[in-house]
Amino acid sequence: MREFERLAERDDVEILLDCGAFTALNAGHAIELSDYMAFLRQWGSRLFGYLALDVIGNPSATDRNLQIMLDAGLRPIPVHVRGDDARRMDQLFELSDWVACGGLRRPHTGHSSPSYVKQKMIWAQGRNVHWLGYTSSPMVQAFKPYSCDCSNWASGHRWGELCIYL
Repeated sequence: MREFERLAERDDVEILLDCGAFTALNAGHAIELSDYMAFLRQWGSRLFGYLALDVIGNPSATDRNLQIMLDAGLRPIPVHVRGDDARRMDQLFELSDWVACGGLRRPHTGHSSPSYVKQKMIWAQGRNVHWLGYTSSPMVQAFKPYSCDCSNWASGHRWGELCIYL
């Protein structure tokens, strides 16, 4: 938290905040929506953007969280989760110019199939998407998402090698 606070106070750093649902699930924890919203009220003005609190593999709970956040005056980047369809992708883009794609990496099972990623990109129809937890180099080069993330950012520290995608 100290490192986050240090970075959030800098004018030359932009932070896109992921709610951490995937990491919490893998660790056997849950993130309380009220806690996440309180954090966003405190730090939201210092963030480049922040994601809605998704519930892995549960579109209805994810939608409920998004609606609560919107009703509270927050403007999160919506998350299109596993189980959502093309119609839901369109609805999410009505709320935001940017939609995060969840389900590309699944808890305890690894990456989704390339065909699943391709289907999400077909549904996105060239609009701005953020891939959650997925940076397969051939897939990034093929589909060119607006942005993507995963824990590989730490590879420079771990193995002395860093990949940068322009």
